[in-house]
Amino acid sequence: MTPTDTKTLKDRLTELADAVGSKPVGEAGAKGWYIALKDFPLEEIVDSLDQWLRTKPKMPTPSDIRLILAGRLSDRIEHQAIADKSQFAAGAQRILTDRRIGQEHLAKIREILSRKPAEPDDWWHKLMIRWRAGEQLAWMQMVNTRLAWEKSGRPQEWAPPGTPDAELIAERSAIQAEGNA
Repeated sequence: MTPTDTKTLKDRLTELADAVGSKPVGEAGAKGWYIALKDFPLEEIVDSLDQWLRTKPKMPTPSDIRLILAGRLSDRIEHQAIADKSQFAAGAQRILTDRRIGQEHLAKIREILSRKPAEPDDWWHKLMIRWRAGEQLAWMQMVNTRLAWEKSGRPQEWAPPGTPDAELIAERSAIQAEGNA
């Protein structure tokens, strides 16, 4: 419901109050009703007020109408879950009975299982390759890569193996550090 729907809500509540012989809702009361029900569509609120009028002889409170609306929402969610469950069951049945689908999935599983497991240190090696290629890494990537480098038992200088000029690497690190600061 939007703030422009407050007039429609007030008119509907006034009609309801007149029908049950109650005091009509004023501006402050209509604002309170709006605040209590603003997360529901106006059409559903009006329909709930109509349902209330058909079943109760007194004026409702906003919480009474919220209970009706929440019950309807719960019913819709439950019906959707039942529909989703039957749709899933139909799909599962199709997969279980279609031999071709099962064979395709088994082939994918075999391919995944045949892959060489990743080395635990691959992450920092990959970051090192990106850094060597001139990519600017985030500060935490640089810090963690350097820590992993030092823990690996390699020489303590921060010059990756195979780089021609350790000074160039140090200069690049300083430039990147300034850019991240």
